Amino acid sequence: MTEDFKIAVKKGQLCLKAQAIALFAKYAHLFTKSDTALANFIACHFEQFMHMTILDLANATALSEITISRFCKKLGLAGVHALKISLAYYLPQDSLTQSTEATAADGPHVHQDAALIGAQLGARQRPFTPDDSTQQICTEVFASISAGLNQTLKLIDYAAIDQAAQLIDQGSRLLFFGYGNSAVVCHDLGTRFVRFGLSCEVISDLHQQMTIAALCGPSTVIVAVSYSGSSLHLDEVLRLARSRGAKVILLTSYTNSAVAQQADVVLLGVCPELKNNTEAATSRLIYMAIGDVIYTRLTLLRSAQYQDNLKSMRASLALLRT
Repeated sequence: MTEDFKIAVKKGQLCLKAQAIALFAKYAHLFTKSDTALANFIACHFEQFMHMTILDLANATALSEITISRFCKKLGLAGVHALKISLAYYLPQDSLTQSTEATAADGPHVHQDAALIGAQLGARQRPFTPDDSTQQICTEVFASISAGLNQTLKLIDYAAIDQAAQLIDQGSRLLFFGYGNSAVVCHDLGTRFVRFGLSCEVISDLHQQMTIAALCGPSTVIVAVSYSGSSLHLDEVLRLARSRGAKVILLTSYTNSAVAQQADVVLLGVCPELKNNTEAATSRLIYMAIGDVIYTRLTLLRSAQYQDNLKSMRASLALLRT
């Protein structure tokens, strides 16, 4: 910790690094002492912050999650993820290249870069304006999806994919847990994985998840989808399920989250967001692509059964055609 930081914290002022961040300097007059301490921490632990969930940040700064959320709102931002995207402009321009090069050299184990790379990609995408043509919007939306897929491929852990497929192959009951946008991914995966003859259920209600988790057994496999891994109570649901012998596969962008700590297998996606549309399809498509890889791997593990099921399925659907 620098002397500049120590003095600033003691006086309740922004340290030099925090002052250099225009976003903090602009709203400093609105900051409480806690806000100032938070801004100083972020400025002096910048890359560490880019990997943190709101819970991680609260633990590191001894501040409440509510205080952190209010800090983000003072900056005109929806939350910590929006703050990361805004601050990604202040990262060195070559850090994205360095991260992916390090991953390529060191193998698929540099997992912590997924959230950081996603934030950088999102930060570099300019906001759309009413003057933009449909062609410009199409080009940039598709480019964002393509960039997320390409960066995810560079980070993907092939051994983890194999492990996930093997867990599903060895199970007899497959559950999909997720909320909001993540639930959309779960519904897509649940519709497809039922073709393996597995009992598949998609649950997006917390109380139902907790009820089912309490009744899980060793033959149950849960696929959970959570971008940040900080979905309220999902970690408790998974902890309960694992205590009953269930296995957990998590699709996320953060490895240090509470939810990730409850997973047997963690699969990472790089998910840049469009500035005008934080509910964009990018993250959904990234996780669906990972699900497709697991699905394809499973078709090879259950080849004969899959082909028989496919024939039966097509025959039954043919009866619905006019």
